[in-house]
Amino acid sequence: MADLIVPITLKEYWYEDITKEEALRRLDGRNLDPKTRAEIEKNIPERSRHYLTFEAPFFREYLDWGDGVASLILLLPMKVGVNSFVVQGFVDKPGMSGVGRSEFSFDMQRKLSEDGKAVPFDYSSEPTQLNLDVAFVIPAPEPERCSCRACEWVHSVLNIHWADPLCCLGCCFNIEI
Repeated sequence: MADLIVPITLKEYWYEDITKEEALRRLDGRNLDPKTRAEIEKNIPERSRHYLTFEAPFFREYLDWGDGVASLILLLPMKVGVNSFVVQGFVDKPGMSGVGRSEFSFDMQRKLSEDGKAVPFDYSSEPTQLNLDVAFVIPAPEPERCSCRACEWVHSVLNIHWADPLCCLGCCFNIEI
């Protein structure tokens, strides 16, 4: 499928930079068979940037792969409170079925926490443009599935692994690598 790139501007977001070395360190904490891990490692860029946005009514998670193109990793409904956001989604995977939930909050210095635990993201209100690949909106004759499994290393500083089956808008779900 050909790339369909749309420029978008993030105006208020949290972000982290992830080196390949850090991504590999995060993979060490995942219970992956060697073949799956090797396939995932092939897709990890030398440097990427991970973004979180909380714009009602959706939590959005983006990954800039370091090549000038970004992916929408997660899009989940959320409820907004005072300095907090409750993100939830239905999950159906082996060992877990039901609604997954994470509560994000921030303090006066805009330090982000998830479920009461600080997470290492920086806040910015400086507009930044992402070149978002939205090719997933075009129906394909044969359903295409990605196999990046970025959720295995991107989500590892968050408590949101419950949403891994929804990664890349569900295209990674139940994929044999």
